[in-house]
Amino acid sequence: MLDTAPSGPLLDRTLYLVINRPRTITLEEIAGPAHVSIPWISRFANGHIKDPSVNAVQRVHDTLVELIKAKL
Repeated sequence: MLDTAPSGPLLDRTLYLVINRPRTITLEEIAGPAHVSIPWISRFANGHIKDPSVNAVQRVHDTLVELIKAKL
């Protein structure tokens, strides 16, 4: 999963990881540590946030990478 993530911009990598995360990782597990709401992640994954904060995207990315590593 991590090896197949795009190597481009952080936004693209994060979106890929959210959409393709293992189904054992819930949005709730991401939202808390990343300090974003569940609806925010859902809207982000569906492309409804046109200009997301780089800080929020970075937190989601880092949280998700750690969760994926822990599940491997």
